[in-house]
Amino acid sequence: MVVPESQDKMYYPPDDLQRDAHVPDFKSYLEMYRKSLENPEAFWKEIADEFFWKKPATGPMLQYNFDVTKGNIYIKCMEGAKTNICYNVLDRHVKEGNLGEKVAYYWEGNSPDHHMTITYGQLLDQVCRCANVLKQMGVKKGDRVSIYLPMIPELVHTMLACARIGAVHSIVTEPDGLSQRGGSRVLGDQIHNPETLRSVNYEAWLEKGSPAGKAENGSHFAGFSSESLCERIVDAQSSVLVTADGVYRGEKLINLKQISDEALEKCREKASSIVTKCLVVRHHALRTKTGTSHNKLQTPWDAERDVWWDEAMRDSPEDCEPEWLEAEDPSFILYTSGSTGKPKVGHRPPEEALRPNLGHESCVVFLEGLSLVCDLVYGSPQGVVHTVAGYLLYTSLTFRCVFDHHHDDVYWCTADIGWITGHSYITYGPLANGATSVLVSPGGGAEASPAGEDNFTLFILCFEGIPVHPHVGRFWEIIEKYKVTKFYTAPTAIRLLMKYGQEPLQKYDLSSLKILGTVGEPINPEAWQWYHEVVGQGRCPVVDTFWQTETGGHVLTPLPAATPLKPGSATFPFFGVEPTILNEHGEEVEDEVEGYLVFKRPWPGIMRTVFKNHERFENTYFKKFPGFYVTGDGCKRDKDGYFWITGRIDDMLNVSGHLMSTAEVEAALMLHPAVSEAAVVSRPHKVKGECLYCFVTLKDSREFHNTLVEELKRLVRERIGPIATPDFIQNAPALPKTRSGKIMRRILRQIARNDKDLGDLSTLADPKVVEVLFSQRSEAAA
Repeated sequence: MVVPESQDKMYYPPDDLQRDAHVPDFKSYLEMYRKSLENPEAFWKEIADEFFWKKPATGPMLQYNFDVTKGNIYIKCMEGAKTNICYNVLDRHVKEGNLGEKVAYYWEGNSPDHHMTITYGQLLDQVCRCANVLKQMGVKKGDRVSIYLPMIPELVHTMLACARIGAVHSIVTEPDGLSQRGGSRVLGDQIHNPETLRSVNYEAWLEKGSPAGKAENGSHFAGFSSESLCERIVDAQSSVLVTADGVYRGEKLINLKQISDEALEKCREKASSIVTKCLVVRHHALRTKTGTSHNKLQTPWDAERDVWWDEAMRDSPEDCEPEWLEAEDPSFILYTSGSTGKPKVGHRPPEEALRPNLGHESCVVFLEGLSLVCDLVYGSPQGVVHTVAGYLLYTSLTFRCVFDHHHDDVYWCTADIGWITGHSYITYGPLANGATSVLVSPGGGAEASPAGEDNFTLFILCFEGIPVHPHVGRFWEIIEKYKVTKFYTAPTAIRLLMKYGQEPLQKYDLSSLKILGTVGEPINPEAWQWYHEVVGQGRCPVVDTFWQTETGGHVLTPLPAATPLKPGSATFPFFGVEPTILNEHGEEVEDEVEGYLVFKRPWPGIMRTVFKNHERFENTYFKKFPGFYVTGDGCKRDKDGYFWITGRIDDMLNVSGHLMSTAEVEAALMLHPAVSEAAVVSRPHKVKGECLYCFVTLKDSREFHNTLVEELKRLVRERIGPIATPDFIQNAPALPKTRSGKIMRRILRQIARNDKDLGDLSTLADPKVVEVLFSQRSEAAA
């Protein structure tokens, strides 16, 4: 790698940003990058020395085997060390850094009258109280706690309380923030012409916060049905559920407790009673849309199981000693739709009974994806495993360098905390750096009084709600109000806000912005240009970050003061990451090529295994090309060495950054008694990037009609969630298959796009099938 000199249009970092940057130029990046590869022991030890370790490591910083022909795949980081993530993101700042009075969170609710400031000292107090409440409920190291909460302080309290006592938290939350490649979820705005939208589709959900026509007491908050919540509880075998009575999504009131009760009832039907306690935050009752304290919801109640949060916390002790965990011990669960098309769950329970019997897979676990289809369809999901120590080191360093974090910054990530981007770049990474976060509840934040400069130096604006409630300039208003300097969102949100043009932005002062970021999916050049020129006023670098649930943090990304930018390119690898491109034969290819994106070595934050299924871990990520971690993504490298992500190589769909498997949607469609076979592909969409185009073959004597189409859409929506609602459903008397019976999805994608350049059809069993599907396409796609 050399300093790029290209004929292409390049965007160079501004001089004023380079003066104080952690990585001030490309030469510095190259020097640090080379050190991270040539001497990883010294490189990562410098990062580890910033944190508190109850016991130092007895093993090297990194040990691994990526070659299945040489034995079991394994990755270890700082083996033998003991620490606690909660201690490092709270106690270390309060007790060692004298940051007890610094604001950790500034929360704004639905009403301008409802806001609160939480210092690091106060947050530590609340986390300890919550930890003691959980312990009083019988939760111990390794037990699982499911969390179904909106973006309120209690979500952070519960999350860190679990980390403090060594419990494994599993957050089930809403798809309206953003995440890495597989999980960006940014709620959109009101559509100019909603009557032009088809049925109950994504934009209708973006517009109002729930599918059009669905009752707010139904099961579509967070994009998860009660069935999906149940599946997560059952899979995790959680003993406690933490939820809230209700929450407003813009103008809509969502009864969370009702959804939770429905899920717990389903849990009892599927298995023996799992959840023994349900801790309920009185969120709606205290912070209603009008600011009144009365509760409009009829909150269902089980006196033996349910406990009000405020009553439990009132007398709970303020002190709670942290549980010291092994560096490779687990911490939390997140579910993901994996590259094999079957939902995975990642988690890192610190108890011996939960560990695979391999000796190296204790870990932190991530959940990413839309939702699980029930056990009857897929069976139990599997786990993606990450480590405590490695995750802490990697999220801390990537946050600091990629966003060039300084003490006086105001950082706003529009993710939801419950997704991997929220875990890594709202909670753990920022708090590890002593950051301050602003939590904005649904529809809130327009009028709340700003915090004084004496109270805090860095905001992390954690946005939850509808970006256009109460008006279309809400994003820009918040940026102006808090003088946001670093802004991180998804291409889906950018494309959506582009629809309103420049006028909403011109009402606000965006001059505080210094760095813009994108996450969740590759950003198209048009959106990149608008983001850079209109939002960033041509002076803010755009860090287009590529990563996965499995990677734990950014792996390909520009560094804002160091990397010359090309619109749409993820540019170069982060420290410790060594990518390469392989051809179909597993051979490394050089220069200007396109092929499989793989990595040659681990970094601290990479996954360790698939929970209870190490064989699947090896088969999915390492068997195809021994010696390499296979991302499942295609990639091209241009003449200047820049990496460009071209999309999933396998049968995965990326809808608004949500990575979902075709199998998930197909299985849901085939639950309908009229459907004998289904195939799902993607079709380009100007807002979502891709949308779902479904082909269904009906059973004999069944007729295809609009009522059936609506039934199928509703079925998918209820089984998976609103984001998975198909945009198009086409009748397919037969599907194009090879002579061996494999569905030719390549051809279906061409039909969905109305592209008749089908290429080689020599393996197609019946060419007439294609003619029929093209002839019927207009009915579905009109």
